[in-house]
Amino acid sequence: MSKVLKGFEVLTDSAKIAMIPSFDDSQWLPLPSAFPDTAEECFVSEEVWNQAWRENIHRDVENAHRQAAEVRAAAVEEAAVIRQQATVDGYQAGFQAGQTTARQELMDEYLPLIDQMRLLVQDVGRLRGELFAKLANPLRDAVISMTERLLQRELLTGAPNVEKMVGELLDYVLGASRVEIRVHPDDFAAAADAHGFWQQRKFGEWDVVIVPDASLSRGGCEIRSEVGRVDARKETRFALLEPLIRELIERSLSADD
Repeated sequence: MSKVLKGFEVLTDSAKIAMIPSFDDSQWLPLPSAFPDTAEECFVSEEVWNQAWRENIHRDVENAHRQAAEVRAAAVEEAAVIRQQATVDGYQAGFQAGQTTARQELMDEYLPLIDQMRLLVQDVGRLRGELFAKLANPLRDAVISMTERLLQRELLTGAPNVEKMVGELLDYVLGASRVEIRVHPDDFAAAADAHGFWQQRKFGEWDVVIVPDASLSRGGCEIRSEVGRVDARKETRFALLEPLIRELIERSLSADD
């Protein structure tokens, strides 16, 4: 039920409650529970009720704006997170795809070059083996020739110890009665100085003769007797060393291969 007062329609409590919007009413100001019967009291009550109504509406509007701002801020933040995650996912996917593509392009471009390099290394190894095979004998001969020259130079420039060398070789002909020692003419003086020592090797029971021989190289000698011949020429000594030198050179070349 409602009342009409001075051109206004005054609603009852139940009618007023029915017209209140369905907002959060926990913060609504309390409305008058009853209306006076006099016009003055009704007018005052109406003003109080309208003021409370406006304040409640204003508060609901502010709450609605605040909630909307919070929802909007949350939506913006969530959108930023989603956008950032999408960017990261896209970058990662693009990076992986780029890596795969680059790796494939690199393999397509450089695998043929690697195969060519492998073939080149094999060819170089084969050519190296062929070259060593061709040069092995000339190289051995060159090393042997060089060694021979070094020995010759050592024998020519070094002072030969004829006394010691011949003294050791006489042990091989102690059964002889006559010994002929042949030396290079340049070694004759040293041999003559050692003649007495050689003569006494057998207590003077043999005849020791020194013969200069230009066919011999300096530093070499030859001993002749009825029991045998001792060849101590430089060439003979080197001929005995040559197989050992060749063996050493071949071992060295085999180790290099």
